[in-house]
Amino acid sequence: MAQQVSVKKVRKEIFEKELGYKDESNPFGDQKLTEKFTWKKKNEYLQAAGLYRPSSKDQDVSKMESKVREIHQVKKRRDEREVERSLLEAQRQDHDKEMHDEEYGEWLTKEEKFHLDNAKARTQLRIEQGRERPLDLVAKSLGIAGGEEFEEMTILDKPPHQLFVNLTLDEAEEVMDEISTFCRIDKDHLDFWK
Repeated sequence: MAQQVSVKKVRKEIFEKELGYKDESNPFGDQKLTEKFTWKKKNEYLQAAGLYRPSSKDQDVSKMESKVREIHQVKKRRDEREVERSLLEAQRQDHDKEMHDEEYGEWLTKEEKFHLDNAKARTQLRIEQGRERPLDLVAKSLGIAGGEEFEEMTILDKPPHQLFVNLTLDEAEEVMDEISTFCRIDKDHLDFWK
């Protein structure tokens, strides 16, 4: 009986020290967690067959220590897998972000091209319909100077800088927006527009 008591004590100490479990507080809700589980029927059959050999205190302690080492190895492998899983998740998120950024960049480029093509088409349409704005006429003059031909070859009747005389602040801001659009549309005459 003294051997059993000391094995129980060692077992309780190992559970508490190595695993942090007590009979009163453990994640399994087991009030007899530190007690050794014995298959009584199995031992009875082995004893009846003459094969039963009770284990010594040293064997029991060695077996417990072996199990604790195994538990620590399993925990270590689980922690390593968790780290690997989080690294893989971070890599996947980085990859997804890169793909999203790349797609977003392409989308922005396409959107910018779409807006510039529309601005160019609006300018052409206003010129073809004879309702040009003064800056459209400047663009038309640059096109004529570059060899383009229009149905109506009318160009400005005064120098371009005189278009800005007597403009209100709102009109001047609108003209600046149009000029910045022409800077992006008309790369051939970029120096002029700047």
